[in-house]
Amino acid sequence: MKKFLTHIILCVFFAISGRAETIMMVGDSHVAGKTYPRTVESLLTDHVKDCHFTFFGINGASFPTFCKPENLDTIFSIRPDILIVHLGTNDCYARKFNPDVFRQNMTRFYNAVHDSLPEVKMVFVTPFFNKHKHTIRSKNKKRRTVWELNNNNATCADEIVKFHEKHPEDTRVINHNAAHGMDFLNNGLINARDNVHLTVPGYVMLGTQVAEEFLTLPDLFSSQAEK
Repeated sequence: MKKFLTHIILCVFFAISGRAETIMMVGDSHVAGKTYPRTVESLLTDHVKDCHFTFFGINGASFPTFCKPENLDTIFSIRPDILIVHLGTNDCYARKFNPDVFRQNMTRFYNAVHDSLPEVKMVFVTPFFNKHKHTIRSKNKKRRTVWELNNNNATCADEIVKFHEKHPEDTRVINHNAAHGMDFLNNGLINARDNVHLTVPGYVMLGTQVAEEFLTLPDLFSSQAEK
């Protein structure tokens, strides 16, 4: 009942406001941490006329997480014009990454959203590089921990780009991995405790980079949307 009332309130809001450009960001813990999406929001609301921005992040989320009905319902209740999807980090955080399974999960998410929101444009953000923790044994059988670059992020990014190429009409891609994938590792902006999450300055940088590239994407906004 509460979710139904929320949906009705949102519908009334959009009717009164004349359907402002509604942008929603969904994703994993990077989005759930708030600094990143709020940085994106700050920049986009300065450049997109009547922009209504919201975000929904879930710690540990992957594409299958957002295929769950309760999470899809959250997206559907907002009815975004543009859906920014920052997923992939958890999908490819494994010793063995299966691109076929990833593609299937991404397709399932896309189809579920597209079936209910046929007009929405999806903007996929590829994951930046992180590191795996790995324990090795020396010749004297002593164990030590080392951090190894997780190259699966590049493979995951390639799959996201390929998916966009097959759905050029209603998807866009911000290939953050190709443009800025190593920025956080090289500049010490990744959290040294897990080498996956970023520091606050790191998330501000990520949000700035993503927002700036978002604003350059072609045929994304409705007419008169950009200031």
